[in-house]
Amino acid sequence: MLNLANNHSIQLAFPHILDNENSKGAEGPSTITLLEYGDYECEFCLNARAIVDNLLKTFPTHLKFVYRHFPNSEIHPTALICAQAAEAADRQGAFWEMHDQIFQHQRHLDKHKLVQLASRLGLDTEQFSKDLNSTMIHDQILAHMEEARKYLGVTGTPTFFVNGTHRTTDWTARNLWNLVKAQIAS
Repeated sequence: MLNLANNHSIQLAFPHILDNENSKGAEGPSTITLLEYGDYECEFCLNARAIVDNLLKTFPTHLKFVYRHFPNSEIHPTALICAQAAEAADRQGAFWEMHDQIFQHQRHLDKHKLVQLASRLGLDTEQFSKDLNSTMIHDQILAHMEEARKYLGVTGTPTFFVNGTHRTTDWTARNLWNLVKAQIAS
């Protein structure tokens, strides 16, 4: 549901989660899916990361977390290249490791530093650099952003969906906890 200013709500289409998306946590028919559209340079996304990690620890058999990129390059100049780095690392099976490294070094990132992080993770840095500059990865990220804007009403980060419930500004620990608990109970 999208809560509008006049206290009305509308049901938005929940984005289809593909098998090859970046996800972690529970699997199965009764799994609750928490989808985040995030930006690696967004401080709010950094803060939300700890909340998501806590939820995954609290509900390990119920919660699946999916991360999609929504870099706002207008205010975060390296957000797009960071998203590309996470996807480049994913091609070597290290999406979540790079995801964590990018957030840990959020304020000090450029292409050179991202390649250094890939090296520290034991990735093939030559392949990583090629993938980092891949048009396919770039276009995939832009497609997720377009879907989020056009069909889901995403305008900022972090934006969460919990089994079809849209949340934009209230991503507090208590609110996300209540949303997940309500989905588990239903």
